[in-house]
Amino acid sequence: KCICNNGFSGPECNFTNCYRNCNGNGICLKIDENNSKCECNQGFNGIDCSSKMCPNNCSNQGICVEGQCQCNQGYAGEDCSFSSC
Repeated sequence: KCICNNGFSGPECNFTNCYRNCNGNGICLKIDENNSKCECNQGFNGIDCSSKMCPNNCSNQGICVEGQCQCNQGYAGEDCSFSSC
């Protein structure tokens, strides 16, 4: 019987326990015999670590799209922290 690395299972260790194997942006942690979850690297989140996080969560003044803030009207900057005139 094979002894599988973390995140893999099955007779030949070719099944991944985490959704999309964390997309290479995290590691798969075993919770119990039947469950596992992704522990995402810094800068990524989501069930499969596929979403890039935005700086400062866009300061709650915009939305995060693919790791880039789209600021609400009246705000600017990489993290929407600057009030524009």
